[in-house]
Amino acid sequence: MSSILEKVKGCVTVSGGKVDVKDAKAVRGIMDELIYEAIFTADDAQKKDLLRLVIEIAKKMGAVPSSI
Repeated sequence: MSSILEKVKGCVTVSGGKVDVKDAKAVRGIMDELIYEAIFTADDAQKKDLLRLVIEIAKKMGAVPSSI
């Protein structure tokens, strides 16, 4: 998991619980990998944190969260 987080650090900052996207193009390039890691990680705490990160990044990028 550390390799995906290293990639994310280059284009996203998290401070005080707030996510800021520094490089939208780079985020688009790693989002699939980040989502894959969030879904398939065995650690429940990491899964929760990664899923929250995915949601917050998506909101910053203009996606509207919803439920079916």
